[in-house]
Amino acid sequence: QQKRISSVLWIWKQVYGRHPDWKLVLVGDGPDWNRYKCLAKKLELMNYEFVGASSCPQDYYKRAKIFLMTSIWEGFCMTLIEAQHYGCVPMAYDSFSAIKDIIENGVTGYIIPLHDRNGYAKRLSDLMSDDTKVGEMSRNALLASNLKFNIGNIAAQWNSLFRSLV
Repeated sequence: QQKRISSVLWIWKQVYGRHPDWKLVLVGDGPDWNRYKCLAKKLELMNYEFVGASSCPQDYYKRAKIFLMTSIWEGFCMTLIEAQHYGCVPMAYDSFSAIKDIIENGVTGYIIPLHDRNGYAKRLSDLMSDDTKVGEMSRNALLASNLKFNIGNIAAQWNSLFRSLV
């Protein structure tokens, strides 16, 4: 329920017909996985694949151009940072406060108003239609993830915090 993969499927239904050269790849598993597979069939989706759990998710990030997250809540979503690290343009609902620390809307990805499935689909379709924008945002995402979330910067911030407490 939290990840709302069903929302991804409904969004895909709105866009795949306009983008026959694109494919939706769903990586992971969970207790609702079979329910999502049934929904995809019911929606008569095309150009999608359920690959299940992976011990090497980086292989999928490397091949992806866009990363979709439709969670209704998160803490600090590492998958968005991982996606950016591999140059994937992340799209996510504005459903948790840390999202603005990860995505700079319109620059390193897109933040979609919560529950706006139609807006999400439109933004996705527009992005899929613009290779130049995908390339620009991919470079921005990669650069931002390397600057903001590299181990040296994170360690320095923790050291600073610990020193201020002593």
